[in-house]
Formats: sequence, structure tokens, C-alpha cells
Amino acid sequence: MENYYDIHKSSWSKTHSGCSGAWMDWAYEYTTTVDRMASMADFPYVAQDRACDMSGVADSLAGVRVTGTEFVTGSDSRLAEAAAESIVTVAILVVDDFSYYRTGIFSCLAAAGCDCSNSINHAVTVVGYAADYWNVRNSWGQNWGDGGYIKMSRAQDNICNINLYAQRPTLECKEGMTCDGWTDNGDEEEEEEEEIEFEMGDDIECGDIVHFGERCVDMDDTSSMNAVLSSMCNRDICYTSNGYLRDQATDMCLTVDSSDVSIPRIRF
Repeated sequence: MENYYDIHKSSWSKTHSGCSGAWMDWAYEYTTTVDRMASMADFPYVAQDRACDMSGVADSLAGVRVTGTEFVTGSDSRLAEAAAESIVTVAILVVDDFSYYRTGIFSCLAAAGCDCSNSINHAVTVVGYAADYWNVRNSWGQNWGDGGYIKMSRAQDNICNINLYAQRPTLECKEGMTCDGWTDNGDEEEEEEEEIEFEMGDDIECGDIVHFGERCVDMDDTSSMNAVLSSMCNRDICYTSNGYLRDQATDMCLTVDSSDVSIPRIRF
């Protein structure tokens, strides 16, 4: 955490306000660019501004590298699938009840005078889940909440927008290293993906797709068509007559990979 904070604050190309705001994928983008990250043990958080100096600080990514970001948005079921495999960073709206949480399962219901459905303002990490709650790690220290954690209700669908911006880093085992459940790079031939043929149709309307929060869809990696949300877009997406979204720059179709995933509140 401190590695990200100090590097971003002093030298990284993204503009942010430290604890007052940034986007989680910028941290993954930094790690992808420099191919390293310090652990909290080797570079502890000190709650003050300081110059970024990583000289002599060990790289905690000894066996793997971060290759990008995978968004797992759109439904609680998709978030659960991702959380079963790895930790997932999510953006939520913090309300007063959240700030004063101590123990038990946190809910925010309109019937009880609580509403956390309007926007997002805070990043946290889903580290696991049970049948009735998400186990969420906050960044406010062990004296907050239940030892630094909060149990957020799964009975309340998309509580505080927990699944709208969910994402996790994509990882690759470094050459010559052995990673649990993975093989070394190049040990297995990649299976060729079956090409799906369909009639995309004619363009009806084109422009940047603006999402909730006045951010828009941009294509981060045209080889795999990873969609990211950014404040400025220079790529046009078109609605087609057959109901698809076409990326004009690559002439590829922007689709979703699960029937229960939808693209919410889009407009040009």
C-alpha cells in the first residue's frame, strides 16, 4: 500500500489526491509498468508524505508479474466467482453507518433510513465470503471495524455498489519459477480460441459510452479487448442494427462473457 501511495504521489503519471481519491487500476498499471512491488513488511505505511525511494527495498513479486487488470463487474455472482479464486478490489459508497461499524453483518437498507446506492467514494478489498456476507478488508487500520475488516451483507444485492467496479490483477508466473496451480511459461501450448461468426449489423449511433460517474469506456488492450473506465476517451463505440457494440478502432465486437452480466446505464 505505501509503495503505491508514495510512488503515485511523487512520480507516477496519474494525477490523484492520495487518500482523497484515485482509481484502483492505476496501482495495477504502475506494477505492470515497473514489474515490481514492495511488501508492507519491507516498506511499511507511515501515514505521512515522503519521497519515493525504493533503493534497497526488496521486490515482493519474486515469482509472478502483474500483466494487467480483469474487470469482474455486473453481478454478485460474478464477484463471488472471482473472490473464490483471488482477492478482488472493489469501489463502494461509504455512509455514516459504515464508518461506525464495529461487528456483525453490515446492511444499508432504505427502510432503515440508509442509502448507499447513489455513487462510490472508497476502495476496499473483498478477501472472501460466506453464505450471508462479503468479508471485506478496509484500509483504516486494525482499530477500525472488526480488526480492520467488515462483513457486508450478501442478502442485499450489490450492497453499496460493491460489484459495479470490481477488478483484480491478471498474473503470470515468471519464467523459471513454479507457481501453485500454474505451469511455467511456455510449458503448455495455448489452445486456439474458436472464432465465433456472427452478423454484427450496420452502425446506428457512435460515440464514447459514458457510464455512471461521468466516466467512459475505453479499450485498454486491443489484443484482448479489455474495457476500462477512464475520464477521457479517444475511442468510439457504435451501436449496431443487430444490437451489438462495435469498437471502431479495431472493428471488433464489445461483448460480455456471461448471460447474467449487463452493461448498466450507458449513454453516448
